[in-house]
Amino acid sequence: MQNKLDRTIIPENKDLPCYNFPDFDINTHSSGIKVYTAENNTHPLVNFKVIFKHGAAHDKIPGLAHFCSLMMTRGSSNRTAEEIDSQTDYIGAILSGGAAWDSTAMHVLAMSEFIEEGISILSDCVMNPVFADDEIARLKKKQISSIDLQLSDIDYLGNLALYASLFESTPYGHSLQGTKDSVSLINRDDCVEFHNTMMQESEISIIVSGNMSKDRVFELIDKYFDFSSNKVSKDPGFSVQSINKNSITLIQKADSSQTALRIAKIVVDRLHPDYMPVQMLNTVLSGYFMSRLNELLREKYGYTYGVHSNIQGRRHSSAFIMSAALKKDATKHSIEVIFDEMNKISAVPLSEEECYTAKRYVLGSFLRTTETADQMSSMLHVINQFNLPNDYFSRFYKNFSELTPADLLEAQAKYFRPENMIIAAAGDLDYIASELRSYGDINICDSNGRLSNYNSSKK
Repeated sequence: MQNKLDRTIIPENKDLPCYNFPDFDINTHSSGIKVYTAENNTHPLVNFKVIFKHGAAHDKIPGLAHFCSLMMTRGSSNRTAEEIDSQTDYIGAILSGGAAWDSTAMHVLAMSEFIEEGISILSDCVMNPVFADDEIARLKKKQISSIDLQLSDIDYLGNLALYASLFESTPYGHSLQGTKDSVSLINRDDCVEFHNTMMQESEISIIVSGNMSKDRVFELIDKYFDFSSNKVSKDPGFSVQSINKNSITLIQKADSSQTALRIAKIVVDRLHPDYMPVQMLNTVLSGYFMSRLNELLREKYGYTYGVHSNIQGRRHSSAFIMSAALKKDATKHSIEVIFDEMNKISAVPLSEEECYTAKRYVLGSFLRTTETADQMSSMLHVINQFNLPNDYFSRFYKNFSELTPADLLEAQAKYFRPENMIIAAAGDLDYIASELRSYGDINICDSNGRLSNYNSSKK
């Protein structure tokens, strides 16, 4: 008779895998732009990406960067939107544009034998977008409908309330894709101005990963791109300040039986010595399925399908953000459980076993981040975005694997006390407000991300 597998016992493997971040090169093109190349001939794909360090934080109208990045693929001086779509489809490529908070990126992913055709289309979108009025009207209608749909999503509302409060009065404080009102204001002149500024004044880089040599990359850049007018202007930057007490921001989701809960605070960035300990502690607390809070809120109390947290990095800010969808009547007790566990983790050293299990999860997940051309491009984008040293990820893996419970003690006390926290929640506003009054001042957030005092709104 064969032995049955006992699925209550986690398979034990005490060896941490060895890892070296894939080789890549950084060179400067004659135009002055940085070019990142990561050649990998084991698969046939190539990801070619153009990055501008000019994103939604530079919006003069909320949602403009996002809108403009989508419009750049909707017609050029040489191709209509339909021709761009049909030519991209014909070679089996993926062409896309998108804006993040600190950058805008345009990229094409294609088989190596068709990548030059893809780059030809990409360069036309980057260099020669026309921002036709009929395409702008079509995209505005689509974006407004998308925002309208998202406003019925409790998770979207929870994030809206969180970011409006966490980044209040900073360039990060609005919705990345804008609001229905702001998108309706965008016109062709706004798109042209954003594109011109991006092309002429922002720092530009190109990242190429996959089955293409460095020499071939430079040959195609020379053939299809002209960045001679680019004169980088210094970004004045800004800072995001931590609040000095706990604060609550609520947004209404009428008749909801759930609460979309978000808890956050400003922490350290990737280059700070405490970043790796903070990342480890985030994992132990609520960063993976076997975390403390998932064990409590999901397994013990049955309040949620899962709680999750991460360290969300932006160029001018880094934040610890925890999220969960909860039963409405469990909202207050869930926060009590979360704060109680934060008090524990801020004061009591981790066990060797708990530290090791979390470490294996983080490192094992990290191993999967450079398997494809698309993933490798994303990792190099992070190095570019945050001006990280070339060997950052190799050192991160090595140093993270060497962390011990003793290395975490200072960060536990410094960053994980339940103090100076933003509590944001979407759901039955008045019910949640009555439950959470003891946690701090209450603000409400409307569908445009505007904040007001809860008590004033009730008068």
